[in-house]
This record gives sequence, structure tokens and C-alpha cells, in this order.
Amino acid sequence: MKLSLSQPLKNNTFPFTIMKTLWTDQDGTLIKEAPIGVVTQRYCFEDVNNEYLKQFYDGEISYDELMSSTVRELIKRRATRKDLTDIFRSLTPMPGLQNLLANLNGSGLAIISGGLVDISEVHGITPHFQETHGVRLLYDEQGFLKGYISFEGTKEGKYECFENVRQRKRIAYHDVVYMGDSGNDVLIAKRIVENGGTFLFVQPEEAHEHCYKRREEQHILEMEKIATATIQTLDEALLHLD
Repeated sequence: MKLSLSQPLKNNTFPFTIMKTLWTDQDGTLIKEAPIGVVTQRYCFEDVNNEYLKQFYDGEISYDELMSSTVRELIKRRATRKDLTDIFRSLTPMPGLQNLLANLNGSGLAIISGGLVDISEVHGITPHFQETHGVRLLYDEQGFLKGYISFEGTKEGKYECFENVRQRKRIAYHDVVYMGDSGNDVLIAKRIVENGGTFLFVQPEEAHEHCYKRREEQHILEMEKIATATIQTLDEALLHLD
């Protein structure tokens, strides 16, 4: 990966120190459920979407093709902004989310998600972070879904986004605290821990099981090993921001 951004000094440090910054995934980290799974259930094409997921994990389609297939099915079913917003609002925030947001005190840096970041907007999460990166839905003037703004939600895509933001913001690794829960966070987790930052593996006591977690058990075990800490409620992250 080649970046045309300002490079850090030797040993990944920068010429000044700032406060710790919080970075986070969304689905399974800030929100308990796998939102796409909930959406496809409500619009009655869960079986069709599971076939798309199988094709993705078998390497037959790309992440963008996976998202495109899902959005295409929603457009066929005349999904609206109101209906989707109601579904997003019904999703369960992770335990400790509100306490975490209330005490961030400006340290929220970025949400980096392969999912629909419209969800973070509906739950009032995005104002607590400087940047939000992920898939965004697009609607026509009548409020019907018409498309989406893509984002590469693979582990490589998320890492490239993270590194772009980190270098642009000139933030040293040791000032990074990142929360994640699944295989597409593993590359970010490795790089952060290798360079003196903090990776928090989010595993609540009663988490909803993601279909992609069942397929990426090896990555999950790997993240458990390299994590700075495993947290069950999000407000535990505040202990690592001091």
C-alpha cells in the first residue's frame, strides 16, 4: 500500500504528544446486532442475502458486490428512508455506550465500519467523533432508496482508511485506542498493538452472533490473543483513555 501523505518520524512517533484518541468499528462493537441481517429479515430476503454472503466468503464476489447485491434487493422491495430509519432505531446499543459517549470529552476520533454508518447517525453517535467512514445509503426525493456510497469494508480496506486518517491527523500509534470485534478489524489490531497502541476486543456477555463471526473464528481467536484487553461494556474503554 502506497500512501501520499506525510510520513511519521522514526519509530512511528510524531514531534508532539496529544491526548489519547478513540477509534471504533460499528456493527458488533457499538451496536449489538448485525444490522444487515436485521434489515434482510424485515424485508424477507434473508436466505437470498445469506447466499450473497456465502459467495463473498468463498471469494466469488467482492465486498462492494456483496453490498451492491443487498442494496439492489432493498430497492426492488421499495425500501424507504422512514422504514429503514425505524429499523435502525430498533437496533440495540452495546452496553455502556451512552456512558462512554457522555465522557469522551473530545477524544472520539473516527468510526471505521464496513456497515451502514447511517445507523450511528440515527443513534446519535456520530457527533461524538470527528470522522465517520463506512457505507452510506442514498434516497430519492420521495424518500425511496436509490443507491449507496461504497466503502471497502474488508480488513485491508479498513486498515487503509485507518492509516490514511491517522497520518492525516498526525496521530502517533501510542495515542490510538481502537475498539473492534470481528475479522475485518484484525489488521488494524495487529498494527496498533505492534506499534504501542491499544486494541480493545469487544465481547459482551450476551452478544448477538454474526454470521461472519462463525466463518472467521480463526481471526476472532487471533484478536483475543493480541488484544490489550477484552471489554464487555463500552464504558470500560474510558479506563484506557486516561
